Amino acid sequence: MYVIFVFLVSADSDLISPIEFIRNYKPEHKIFVYFPPNRFSSNLNGLANSTKKLDGSSAAFSASLLPNSVTLLTGYTVLRPATWV
Repeated sequence: MYVIFVFLVSADSDLISPIEFIRNYKPEHKIFVYFPPNRFSSNLNGLANSTKKLDGSSAAFSASLLPNSVTLLTGYTVLRPATWV
């Protein structure tokens, strides 16, 4: 038997159901939730094995953000919301 580690970077409560599914299907799996800067979910906090609040001022976090815009192969451009910066 092996254990899966899930690392989720989100505070979106829409992810409660998938986490509950994992908990029911494979309770031995470990779920770690990392909350983006200025975001938190008490529901996700209660479901995770461990949580951490990410610091938006850290260089590592800033370096992991998508560019301000991404152009898809179809030519459609997706813009990063200003509030993520």
